[in-house]
Amino acid sequence: MESGARAWKQDGGQGWGKGAYRRMIDEEAASRNRRICKRCLTRDMAGQEEYFRSLHDYIENMDPDIKAPEQVYETRLSVCRECDLLFQGMCKSCGCYVELRAAVGTNGCPWKKW
Repeated sequence: MESGARAWKQDGGQGWGKGAYRRMIDEEAASRNRRICKRCLTRDMAGQEEYFRSLHDYIENMDPDIKAPEQVYETRLSVCRECDLLFQGMCKSCGCYVELRAAVGTNGCPWKKW
């Protein structure tokens, strides 16, 4: 019903003419094909590698004095992957990129999970 109403408005209220129905079908098909990765880390998001490259480069080149050991980092990330507050690589509680927060040795989870 909502899609039909949207198509009707796109057509200026004149009915299903001028391709409004076809546009509605195309929009719905495109939305089904988009993958929203609710519980992914940025490094796991297919097609976003270039977008997050600077974040990953920063973490990789972080000063070893402040960087968490690799095993600690991976353990933290595994906890984040299971958390309901993870959404597209970000924590819905504090808004951070969890990979960056987990990379700093002195950082902690805002919910005290690690």
